[in-house]
Amino acid sequence: MVGRLDKLAPIINIYGIHTLPETQKKYVIDLNTNSKIYYQESDKVYQSDCKYFAERGIPCIFLSTGIHLDYHKPSDDEENINYNGILLIQKIIENFITQL
Repeated sequence: MVGRLDKLAPIINIYGIHTLPETQKKYVIDLNTNSKIYYQESDKVYQSDCKYFAERGIPCIFLSTGIHLDYHKPSDDEENINYNGILLIQKIIENFITQL
């Protein structure tokens, strides 16, 4: 869920790092961006679609820009999407994948 990256205080949460092999964890931590990235070592990975992978020992991470007031409501309209924020997050993911 990355469509609502805050333009004034961009914070990207990355969950599931603990599921990665040690050799891959450094790639996530070394991501270079102007945004504040928080590396979450929490059980949120088990509250997401990644749950079934993590439970089977398959490495998985997911990124989120947080829950917003319109989450899962009809008011969650297209004009609220931060397209430049999505492009920034896409670059972060591309950097991670190319380093693997």
